[in-house]
Amino acid sequence: KYLKKKLLDTAIDLFMEHGYENVSVDMICKACNVTKGSFYHHYPTKDSLLVDYYEIRTNEEMTDTLAEMVTITDSLEQMWKICNFYLECNLSLNPELNIHLMNANMTHEGKLYPVLMENIEKYYPSVAKIIEKVTRKGQENKQINDTCSWDVLFELYCAMYHGLLIEWSTTNGSFDITEKSRQFFLMIYSPK
Repeated sequence: KYLKKKLLDTAIDLFMEHGYENVSVDMICKACNVTKGSFYHHYPTKDSLLVDYYEIRTNEEMTDTLAEMVTITDSLEQMWKICNFYLECNLSLNPELNIHLMNANMTHEGKLYPVLMENIEKYYPSVAKIIEKVTRKGQENKQINDTCSWDVLFELYCAMYHGLLIEWSTTNGSFDITEKSRQFFLMIYSPK
C-alpha cells in the first residue's frame, strides 16, 4: 500500500511539474527507485494513476464536504456545496491533466464523470441519495427549482459541468470556471 501511494504521489508531482506527455513510466520508476514490474503490479497504465488519484481524492474529501453541508441551512447552498466539491477536485489538477483524466474516463465506462442519474446511482449510490434528499427538501421549501424532478436537475448540471470542464481544460484555464459553474448552477437550480 505504501509503494502504491508513493507511485501515485510521485507521478502526480511529476505530471504537474513536467506535463503528462513528458513523464514516462521509467521516470516515475526512477524517482521512486522501483522496477517497471513493481509499477505495473500497482498500475496497469499511466492513465490509471490519474483515475486512482481522482477517485481517492473525491472519496477522502467527500466526508469533509458532507460535514460542512450540515452547517448550511439553505438547500440551494447545500446543493452548490456538493456540485462545487467535484469542481474543486478537478481544479487540484491543471487543465492538461484534466484532459488526460477525461480521456481516461472514456476508457473506464464513464465512471468518473457520469451524467445520467442511472449511472450516478450505479457508481455513487450514497451521493445520489444525498442529492435526492437535499433537492427534494429544497423543492418542498421553495429554495430549489421545482419545475422538473431532482434527477433531471442534477443531470442538467452534470452535462453543463462536463461541457465547462472540457472548455476550461482545452483553453488552458482561460476563464474562471468556478464563477461560470456557479452562474449556470443558479440558472438550473434557482427557484422559478
